[in-house]
Amino acid sequence: MYAPSRIPRKETDKCKPVLRLAKWKLKAEEDLAVIKGLNLVVLRLANVYGKYCGTPLANACCAARVYQEEGKDMRWLWDKELRVDTVHVEDVARAIWAAAEWYTTEMGTHASLRKEENQAGVADSVAKEDARGTQIADNDGDGTEAGSAVATDDISTISAATPPVPAPTPAQPAPSPPTETIAATIQPTPTPTPPPLRPPPVFNITSPQPTTQLHLSSLLSSYFSIQSTFTSSLLSPFARLSLSTIVNSANDELMDPWAELLEKATITRSGPISPFMEKELLSDKDLSLDGTEFGRRMGFVYQRKGVDREELREVVESWKAMGWWP
Repeated sequence: MYAPSRIPRKETDKCKPVLRLAKWKLKAEEDLAVIKGLNLVVLRLANVYGKYCGTPLANACCAARVYQEEGKDMRWLWDKELRVDTVHVEDVARAIWAAAEWYTTEMGTHASLRKEENQAGVADSVAKEDARGTQIADNDGDGTEAGSAVATDDISTISAATPPVPAPTPAQPAPSPPTETIAATIQPTPTPTPPPLRPPPVFNITSPQPTTQLHLSSLLSSYFSIQSTFTSSLLSPFARLSLSTIVNSANDELMDPWAELLEKATITRSGPISPFMEKELLSDKDLSLDGTEFGRRMGFVYQRKGVDREELREVVESWKAMGWWP
């Protein structure tokens, strides 16, 4: 969502999506933010991993499984410190719930439904109702002012004490004011300017422990018993110029062996996981998020500090249970 940087990005940093999906997500945020009365909190997630998830971590695991089967080293582009921050799916679910509770308690409702506007609307309704009641009282035909009380129930006494009312004399019609005076007197009621919409609160959701390519490569190497290698700094400029060729070559190298593994395991539906790599996901763009604001505002504590070997085992076992993993 943000311009790539090795320094963790905060919610206030300028948005500059890299992936096409991220561009559409930002467009969705902007469109939702202008819907009047919509209660909205925006959560921007790091790479989500966990049981049953098919994410970039799943692509890396499937590739590692192919390299394990073929006895090859797993090759990584760019440098070891490239940030690919992650967050566990269970923490994401807890964060969504916490954000909804926080918004309801602390934020109230959207700007178009703020308490002061509601109170002004209620006061206006009460004033109109009072005026309507006064008019009804004035027109009830008893000759008394609205809200006054009759001091006696003796109707004859009231009639005797009341002098006869003379018949009205025809009034002379008042001269009509000039047209210019009428036009100057009748002014259109200005349309009230609606209050500006309050920007929706935005929070980054990411594990406290940063995730780097070095961390993932060490984790996959240990779990699948393979070796990992990184491209040298001399090859990186060439890789940037030829990324499409490199990605296509890697997919050709991985997809056929993956299909053979599935066939060997009699898996006909592999679910949302595969070693297929998208060019955008293999670019040298850091995904580095600062999620401290969410913890500070919500008092939220992440239960999963970062992807480790045990969590990787849970993920792979969940894929096996679904019949997706060879």
